[in-house]
Amino acid sequence: MYTCLFEASTSGRTCIDPLLFHYPEDDEVYTNIEHTFLVGDALKVSPVLSPFVKEIKSYFPAGGDWVSMQNYTDVVKLNDSSKGEWVKLDATLPTVNVHLRPGYMVPK
Repeated sequence: MYTCLFEASTSGRTCIDPLLFHYPEDDEVYTNIEHTFLVGDALKVSPVLSPFVKEIKSYFPAGGDWVSMQNYTDVVKLNDSSKGEWVKLDATLPTVNVHLRPGYMVPK
């Protein structure tokens, strides 16, 4: 995150992006763009935007398996690897839905 913020301060690059910045060929990322975003190119955050809900639907673009940063055994595997899909996620408190983008590593 520090690297991303430094690069943003010197180059005008962004650190928190809608999915359409990274998946412009996927038409589904242009709908409901406020429902998910990428932080530092690697972490997909799916915020809960409505009160008193128990689950939300979040779009996962194609490209591989998305690993939950809360529980590494919880992996979002898409049924068809060539296209993305909407997936139901837990939205009960204190859940924060953060998933690691396929092909990325984040030191913790």
